[in-house]
Amino acid sequence: MYINISSKVIEKLIDTINSSIGEWLKPMQMKRIADAKSYESKSETDSKIYEIEKISEIISKNQLSSINYDNNGIKISNEHLLLVENTITRLIKQELSRTSNIQNVIDKTYDILKDEEDVSDKPVTKDWTFKFFRAIEDVSDEKMQDLWAKLLAGEIKQPGSFSYRTLETLKNMTSDEAELFTKVAKSLFLGSLNSSCLFKNIDLIAKEGIYYKDILKFMEIGLISSSEESQLKIDDNKLSIALFNKNYVFEAKLVNNVETRYFHISIYLISEIGKDILKLIDDKYSNDEFFKNNIKEIRDNIKNIYKDSVKLKLQKIKNIDLENNIIYPIDENENLINDI
Repeated sequence: MYINISSKVIEKLIDTINSSIGEWLKPMQMKRIADAKSYESKSETDSKIYEIEKISEIISKNQLSSINYDNNGIKISNEHLLLVENTITRLIKQELSRTSNIQNVIDKTYDILKDEEDVSDKPVTKDWTFKFFRAIEDVSDEKMQDLWAKLLAGEIKQPGSFSYRTLETLKNMTSDEAELFTKVAKSLFLGSLNSSCLFKNIDLIAKEGIYYKDILKFMEIGLISSSEESQLKIDDNKLSIALFNKNYVFEAKLVNNVETRYFHISIYLISEIGKDILKLIDDKYSNDEFFKNNIKEIRDNIKNIYKDSVKLKLQKIKNIDLENNIIYPIDENENLINDI
């Protein structure tokens, strides 16, 4: 079965690769993507490896007496040939590993994009692609490669989706840190202005296997805002507040005149870089029990402050229109606030 490699998305993937790391990858990709033709000659990569191996063979047989560098006059004599050979061997292994890592990410990116039909006409910038491929060449962990592939796919679909700072942050993240952040992502909710937040309830967070030291680590990495004072407020100037995850929406609305006072909900706020990383995670805003347990405490605290002057609602969500900030509950008359 042959794949139509002329699709706009795949063409853009190939162009993005070639603009950064050269035409030598194109035959590889054409074979991987299309499997449409055989090869009559070795690829440029294979040829270069062959040349290096021949040099190494000559050195091992002591057929090379010295190596001259005209610019600085350095000479390597026979006694240093073993060092040269070991250096070449190391470089071959290193570059083969790097090429394999890049190839794996490209393959995974193709698998993500192959069924896509919509892609921006705007090209991915050369500077961005250069930084991207430099970042992934030493990434051998498969789970991290999956994240990098999603990142490249997202940038190809919509250039400008991921900043240079995001590339640098992901480059420095370990697999364990990435896995823990996926756990955090499940427990997040959306608040005002669609900001991604984590309830700052240390006891409830710990029950999810997320500890304060982890929060500090994510602050250090730059995924969570370093401010410890982030809050969502309900007061006389802001008569209502809505918090929601993937399946539930909670609303608190002042319904009677009350004297000036406010109620705040302490949160950890996900940073802009953290939001970029969230784009790579499929399962987010989905920890319903964690969300409801926090809402239960918030419900009790709000009632102590506002008594009957506030209306509280908890409803299951049918659909969310984030662009227009509209939430559609399954049942307009449903209210689960007293059932949690």
